[in-house]
Amino acid sequence: MLDTLSYSQGPSTWKFGIDAKFHPFRTYNADNFGGTYTFASLAAYEAHQLELFTIRSRRPVAHVSSERLRMFTQYERKIGSASLFAGVRHEFQSGMSRFGNLAPRLALAFAPGKEHRTVVRIAAVCSMTARPHPFSNNPSVTTEFKLSSTF
Repeated sequence: MLDTLSYSQGPSTWKFGIDAKFHPFRTYNADNFGGTYTFASLAAYEAHQLELFTIRSRRPVAHVSSERLRMFTQYERKIGSASLFAGVRHEFQSGMSRFGNLAPRLALAFAPGKEHRTVVRIAAVCSMTARPHPFSNNPSVTTEFKLSSTF
């Protein structure tokens, strides 16, 4: 589910959004449910001299779920040929701390000339990287600085 709400008045625009993702994981592994016989050698096998018998006794099905909820607020202000963007995002993810996941964002876009054919953008973003696997509990923080132009 993804939804965004925008409100504009004059040169100012506010944007609010929410993104929710729910991922159920199911795995089935019935390996070794009939048992494994281990013999010391081929001669021991032929003589029916068992060295070790192992069997898995737990349930072969595992269910795990991963929930993720992201929200954002962004303010945009147009000033002549420039636009200033400021915002913040917050993420909730199952299995991780619910606090300290604020990701501030700041950007500036400038389109020189009358036709605005070139746009120069610069942005500073701090973001939380999503947990890669439902059994992992290791978030990482990345900071990006971007400078790009569009023709």
